[in-house]
Amino acid sequence: FLAAQEAVGAHRDSQDYYECPNCSRSYKYARNLKSHLKYECGKDPRFQCRYPSCHFKTKQKQSLKKHVMMRHGVNLCNMANIQKTFKCEKCNTSYAVLSSLKRHQNFECGRKKFNQCVYCCAKYHTIQELQSHVFKKHS
Repeated sequence: FLAAQEAVGAHRDSQDYYECPNCSRSYKYARNLKSHLKYECGKDPRFQCRYPSCHFKTKQKQSLKKHVMMRHGVNLCNMANIQKTFKCEKCNTSYAVLSSLKRHQNFECGRKKFNQCVYCCAKYHTIQELQSHVFKKHS
């Protein structure tokens, strides 16, 4: 993670992109480089396809969504038929991906969703989640 801090400092000089010191991938925003260093660069894949006999693994959730759509013809949002093996012990909500359960436990479980979309019934824990939803679904 220290490498991310150094890369951010180096960006001030270049003013173009943040470059990973390990693999030379570059990012427009520092937060993307930090995420890359924390979750992807040199790490094992965190996301795995839950279809039976499919062994696809990836480091990026977006790549898993694309795989499921292209290979299995299913939108990841509509994966009700996929086995959700990771269960929250507090509220019994289940997830197909372990990282989703961990996010739920750390940031969502037990918290009310106060930020409601003015265009539909969707509710979110944070204003950032709501803004992202509005941008993606209603603009």
